[in-house]
Amino acid sequence: MKAQVQAGIRSLVLAMLAGIVLLIGIVFALVGAYASLAETMPSWQAGALVGLGALVVCFILLLMARRRPAPRAPRQPAPAPRARPTAEDLEATAELGVAASAAARNFVREHRPSTFQLILAAFVVGLVASRKPRRRGG
Repeated sequence: MKAQVQAGIRSLVLAMLAGIVLLIGIVFALVGAYASLAETMPSWQAGALVGLGALVVCFILLLMARRRPAPRAPRQPAPAPRARPTAEDLEATAELGVAASAAARNFVREHRPSTFQLILAAFVVGLVASRKPRRRGG
């Protein structure tokens, strides 16, 4: 128990040190930005620009902090395992593939589509085949 408390305190101290180092780094970055801008414009403009930039970053961070995460949808039960295809299913699928191949071969032979048309058709078929069926009324 004592070891866990000591480890927690050590983690907290290291986190605080990291925060201090981060703050010092931000200060040096802002001073560097000011010094760089002060060479090209009057110092009051450089200070105003750096300060305005810091205020904008602060405002964005505050807006991000106020944003609430969207509520999560309740978990849906896992779908039932699919049944393995039977020999009849596989045979019907093979017959359908042979018929589709013959129909496509005949279409290409009769109409002689251009390469562009074939590529476009393959793209559309790929899009349609990759779409997941949407559940309606769910």
